[in-house]
Formats: sequence, C-alpha cells, structure tokens
Amino acid sequence: CFKKLRSQYEKIFSTHLGSDSISLYDINFTESIALVFGNEHAGVSEEIRKLCDGNFIIPQFEPSITLETFLEVQRIWHFLFWIHGENWGAPRITCLVI
Repeated sequence: CFKKLRSQYEKIFSTHLGSDSISLYDINFTESIALVFGNEHAGVSEEIRKLCDGNFIIPQFEPSITLETFLEVQRIWHFLFWIHGENWGAPRITCLVI
C-alpha cells in the first residue's frame, strides 16, 4: 500500500497526537499529499507512522469536528474538483483510513 502511495504522492502524513505533529493547516497542500487516518481508538500504528513524512493533528474547535465529518468535507472537495476540473484550484489530496 505504501509503495503505491509513494509512487503517486510527494508527501504522506498520518494523524497522530505527538510533540512533533503539525497542524493540518500548516501542511503545504500545493504538493500532492496523502493523508493517513487511524481509527479513533487506536490511531495509526508506529510502523505506519515511521513510513510517513510527518504527523498532523486536526485542531479542535467548538463544536469539535469528527473524523467522519472531516472525510465528508474531503469527499465534497474532490467532487467539486471533478466537476470544475483542474482550473478550480483544489489541491490533490488522498485520504487513506486504516
């Protein structure tokens, strides 16, 4: 799976609450990015995190955003990009939930 991601994307980031994690808003989305999500209980394994270029967090605001909500927003974003074509300006992102 990661060989395929590496061949198609410039950077791979995973969700992880760690001291070296960056905010989702600090990721350079002008590059092609793959985002890896773990489940809300166990998260992403250490093995998977080592294969990624870095970790990110989704800042929580009131009301808090769930993983399902975030992924739904991404799905809509991809749909708009598909409808409007490359000139729409949306970045190239893939979300992988493991």
